[in-house]
Amino acid sequence: GAEPERIPVEALIRVLQHRMGCRDVNFQVQLQLFELFQALLAKVGAGFPRGCVALILEAVVDKIAEPKQRAACHSTLCALVEALPVRVVVPSLTAMVAACRSPKADAEVLSWLSTAISEGLLGPTLDVPSLVRFIKAEFEKSPPAIKTAGVQVLVALRQTYGPSQVVPLLADVKPQLLAVVEAELAKVPADATPRFPPPGAAAAGPRAGKPAAKLSVAASGSGGMLSSRSSKAATPTAASTPSATSGFQAGAQLSAAAVSAAVQKLGDSSWKVRQEALGSLERTLRSTRPAPGTPAAASAAALLVGPLRTRLCDSNKNLAAQALSALALL
Repeated sequence: GAEPERIPVEALIRVLQHRMGCRDVNFQVQLQLFELFQALLAKVGAGFPRGCVALILEAVVDKIAEPKQRAACHSTLCALVEALPVRVVVPSLTAMVAACRSPKADAEVLSWLSTAISEGLLGPTLDVPSLVRFIKAEFEKSPPAIKTAGVQVLVALRQTYGPSQVVPLLADVKPQLLAVVEAELAKVPADATPRFPPPGAAAAGPRAGKPAAKLSVAASGSGGMLSSRSSKAATPTAASTPSATSGFQAGAQLSAAAVSAAVQKLGDSSWKVRQEALGSLERTLRSTRPAPGTPAAASAAALLVGPLRTRLCDSNKNLAAQALSALALL
């Protein structure tokens, strides 16, 4: 309950690392450590000491390939990019991955990156050319899982930031791998509007420039060339205002009051109440889903994306998966 400016964050993290280390073999202890990281990031926010970023990333990269800790690692990565500038977190993460000797951990981080990019979590300030160059360096590693995950990152960058920031930088990729990359990029519709277009280009609709991450805490495999990336992370955000329920009028039987009440219950301390609220929202969206691109759909997103994204970090993994399912309907 201390004020953010009075929490000795760096001292606390360094003492914990000295006493128990970020490589503690007890996964329950490690999970609690990740929860502490997330709580400190949420409490301190932008004032979080930059010197601790590498300490946290070290723990994440070390444990992200372990099934029991993968979800916590994903949530911690999301907490980092929510609290701190992307241009601080991502370069530190990629530098650590570049030196990583675990192919599984390497591929898992790349998988998280592809999902975070696709869902807009990294926002418009991401240094796209630098990330493309990092992926090309990753292609020099031999494990197929790393190449697969790297290709998916490039596809996500193409979808989210547009071809002009990605394709011109791929000319020096080895021909065989370049053919695979081009085949995957070709699956992106040529007329698709990027969420974060380059400066001077048109924005991608009412949700452009706003992260709308649908990040799952489920584990994903990282093997197989061109396998799909389903492992995603979670990140909290503030709930939108209930007044946006007025946009649901185009949804016919959809009750604005019921939706607003369910949104309020999403923050309840009882997991059963949160589960009931998520179920109510999901049933409502399935039965009276506003047509995509309409003002009602935009209002639905404005009201529900924030609260549902918050529940993606729910300590109950079943509720996090349920929140993801509801987000997919928006």
